[in-house]
Amino acid sequence: MRSLLVATVVVLSSCAEQPKKVAVVAAVDRDPALDRKLAEHRALMVELRDKQEAFLAAEVAYEQRKGEYLDALSTGLAGARGVRPVALKTVLTMAGERGAIGSDLEASLRAVGDALLERAAAEGKMLGVEGRLWQEEAEAWGGHAAAGAHVASDVLALRDALTNLHVAQKAQQASLGALVTKEFEFNASIGEDTHARDFADRQLTLLRTDVEGRYDAMIEAAKVYDAASDRVHRRLLKDLPPGKPLAADRIRALLIDRDAAAATVAAARAKLKEAVVRRAELRQREIAHDGEMAALLDGAFRDGPDRDAFLLRMRDKRDEASAARVATQNAETALGAVRKKMATVEGDITALGY
Repeated sequence: MRSLLVATVVVLSSCAEQPKKVAVVAAVDRDPALDRKLAEHRALMVELRDKQEAFLAAEVAYEQRKGEYLDALSTGLAGARGVRPVALKTVLTMAGERGAIGSDLEASLRAVGDALLERAAAEGKMLGVEGRLWQEEAEAWGGHAAAGAHVASDVLALRDALTNLHVAQKAQQASLGALVTKEFEFNASIGEDTHARDFADRQLTLLRTDVEGRYDAMIEAAKVYDAASDRVHRRLLKDLPPGKPLAADRIRALLIDRDAAAATVAAARAKLKEAVVRRAELRQREIAHDGEMAALLDGAFRDGPDRDAFLLRMRDKRDEASAARVATQNAETALGAVRKKMATVEGDITALGY
């Protein structure tokens, strides 16, 4: 890291006064590696937004195909041969309810997307402030290594906290990935088998609970890491070598920025967790509703041949809805891949610190 540049300029306040020499402190030179990583993080923000929009578009298309299938189902059932009146009424009622379930789910997915972008933007700002602190501290202490050596015990605690945070983040990502995979699997497989539907519902509840717990653990690990990082910065400021008042002022100002950024990140993490859990609840509700409808439809006919003939007529619409659901899974998988890349880059930026 290069030296702090100090220039001397002459200021004339009036013709009668003597010239005054004023020291002007230039900004600390930026670390090229840090700038590259922050630029990469900004690029991933754009990609995250694009993938989120693509996923939402796929989800809207799926709900449309599903609605078209249910419209055809409702119209066809009303005039179909051999339909039990009670079953017909129940299926039609559930078909009408399905639109509201889809709308609630879509709204929750948009909330997740907004929370994802909010967290990423807050994290990017936080990392930028951290990077400026690292550079100011290195300049004030005569190098990054010298600054780290002065707070060696605190740095060890910081590194331990960072390791625990990475472990918690990977566990959270794996848990969410397992949930999304099972959601698709159960959506595609459950139907008239009541035991399979009950098993799927129990499994999704367990997976959702695990996701919530993993988020809580990750948020707690992030709090510990943030506190450890704050201790390093504040001790370096407290023990700053004498004769560096301008450096101390800059570091104090950055610590104020860091406090604000840390609070924003913490709030964004909590908001994202709540949005993800709510989305999981509504996806589970959707899967359970669709499974129950499939079971009711299977038993709605007095005779098997009449049922089979009717389902054959519905097959094209049903297959279109199924294909649209596959598209949503692919889009959600692509979105998850960007989130993982972003977590990796954030870890790379953090590794440039102490």
